[in-house]
Amino acid sequence: MELYLPDFGLILWNLLILAHLILCSIAIFKIVNDPSLERRLKFICMLAIIFVPLIGAVVYLIYYRKDKRQIANRT
Repeated sequence: MELYLPDFGLILWNLLILAHLILCSIAIFKIVNDPSLERRLKFICMLAIIFVPLIGAVVYLIYYRKDKRQIANRT
């Protein structure tokens, strides 16, 4: 009886999918809990993450970090 081990490529793809799901989940969580965003902008961001998942999540997280830095510098 031979022990079957998954190929390295399969493990890598599973890790990438897991990282992608975590990234999108973090972005959606931040969108929902951000009181400074208007409802319309929240809706647009959620659509971007749903229809263009990786790009939408990365763009939102970059924008979110930049926006929070600008708010922190004002005070």
